[in-house]
Amino acid sequence: MNKIFKPILYSPAGDINKGLSAFFFGADGVYIGLDKFGLRKNAKVDLEELKEFIDIAHKDGKKVDITLNAYLKNDEIQEVKEYIEKVIFLKPDSIIFSDPAVLLVYKELIENMPNSSKIEFLPTLTLSTQSNTTNFYSMKFWTQQGVKRIVAARELTLLEVYLAKKQAKEEKLNFELETFIHGAMCVSLSGRCLLSLYMTNKKFSKKGSEYQRDANRGECVHPCRFAYLVEQSRENEYFPIEEDGRYSYILSSKDLCLLYYIPLFIFCSIDAFKIEGRMKSSFYTSSITFAYRNAIDKAYEIFSDFEIKEKDLIKYLQNPSSFLYDFNQWKNFVDDINIYTDLASHRPYTTGFYFSQEHPDYMMPLYESKLIQPYSIVAEYIGNKLKKAKRRKGIKNASKTNLQENIENQISENIEENRLKPNQFIIFSKNSVKIEDSTFFLFCKKGIFDLKNFKIFDLNQNSISLIQHSKNYILELEDDILFLTELSKDQIFFIFCKNKIK
Repeated sequence: MNKIFKPILYSPAGDINKGLSAFFFGADGVYIGLDKFGLRKNAKVDLEELKEFIDIAHKDGKKVDITLNAYLKNDEIQEVKEYIEKVIFLKPDSIIFSDPAVLLVYKELIENMPNSSKIEFLPTLTLSTQSNTTNFYSMKFWTQQGVKRIVAARELTLLEVYLAKKQAKEEKLNFELETFIHGAMCVSLSGRCLLSLYMTNKKFSKKGSEYQRDANRGECVHPCRFAYLVEQSRENEYFPIEEDGRYSYILSSKDLCLLYYIPLFIFCSIDAFKIEGRMKSSFYTSSITFAYRNAIDKAYEIFSDFEIKEKDLIKYLQNPSSFLYDFNQWKNFVDDINIYTDLASHRPYTTGFYFSQEHPDYMMPLYESKLIQPYSIVAEYIGNKLKKAKRRKGIKNASKTNLQENIENQISENIEENRLKPNQFIIFSKNSVKIEDSTFFLFCKKGIFDLKNFKIFDLNQNSISLIQHSKNYILELEDDILFLTELSKDQIFFIFCKNKIK
């Protein structure tokens, strides 16, 4: 087999802040939705904001893909045409789509565009996992239609993905293959689910309303995460997926996590890795991105000169625990960085469908449907350069009003210029916390550090005992922490605390 290469790491960007955080903590690219057709209704940025964000990313050698992966209705086609035309001139790296209509509209626009051959930069096309691509011939078909990258269906085993990519190499097909490596999972075929629409429609459900929420339009209520009571209404007829006489958790999926098996994905020549979670927090995006950035870099360091035999690779794909046993140095490294996948709340982790299905573990255990949440985010800091770039470029946080943003910018600029010490940082609180009752930690690009000797003030430099949600504060750090963390005013970092066990 050929030597390995380093894949591209894509992180989710629900808004501009999350995109900037993803890049800062190591993402090679992000995928971001517009205000329509992106399958995350609340993951919004407008076109002007996005143009500036893409320009910033490209200057740093980063990639930005735009999601247009909703399945369209006939009366939406004209709007989509106008939308895609605007997107093309934003110069994203790729457009992620599911519906073939998007592909046809894109081709028509390019063909009818005056001097299209002279356009400096055209986005490529990426086929979403929503299209449920499960075999080589489907990949071949889409490649022939002009698709550059294909996101494999999450129902495939890694061995099946490997064999499809191997066949593509043999036939010299020019496409990239991308797989999900972390995040929430759908139990339907590649996420095309009608359960949310059914349960929120009063015509079908007693608890429904006038406002129905369709998963295929970006409004899923995640009903597959609920715990269900199964009622047997016919004598001697049993629900075949029931786990005992009271409950079935067949729909309640765990979260995907492949941190320990990144080298196997690299051995399989996967071109791009994707982290799920556009609706998650910046803290989630940053910590998960950081974990996989470290894992990918270390895997390349350890295995870059390692040529694995195909029979050994297949053995590991069929029995991944044997890989961890044979490469203890790798396992020990992941043991050390695994904490970064636990910082933000999540469900129990699983390797999903990627490995042996003899003992599947992708559904939640009986009676255990709660999130794992050992830590809570307290506050975040976004560096001066990033804040100034956002103000200069007109980029706003989509979750705030213009007034809120302007007030915060004015306050920050005033304090930064006139009153801040070199060891003071303006943080923005994300939770309400009593300082004396909590143990604080700092997460930055250098890792996780205990915060013992620190002070927190309000914006008038008065000491406080309570951090209140959604407010600016001044964090003062001791010199030893600044030395260890190598923090500067141009970075991003987070303050978090350990939750008390109830």
